[in-house]
Amino acid sequence: MRIGTRKDRGTGEAYQRTLFAGLAALALFLCTAVSVRAEDSLSCYKGDKDNMVFIGEIVGANFQNAAAECNAFYGDCNGECTGCYLDENSSREVCVDSQGKKFTR
Repeated sequence: MRIGTRKDRGTGEAYQRTLFAGLAALALFLCTAVSVRAEDSLSCYKGDKDNMVFIGEIVGANFQNAAAECNAFYGDCNGECTGCYLDENSSREVCVDSQGKKFTR
């Protein structure tokens, strides 16, 4: 007659729980990473609208105050940055300069 100890079974169950918890955490991380799309980011540029130099991107920024978001986030802007984002109704970028003027590119 074979008798299994409770300790052996507990170790296997603990291993399974740890494995499943790790896989669940990995799945959550991947879902979060995939949910951030290009449409959700604000691109920041410095210079006039004909010669804009890319400074960086801000994920989850307020598009209504695009230039203000860029100027607050990037110190290199010195209040002169333009914020651009993809319009959800078209494939064009909408840009807002530091004076609040909107234009597309």
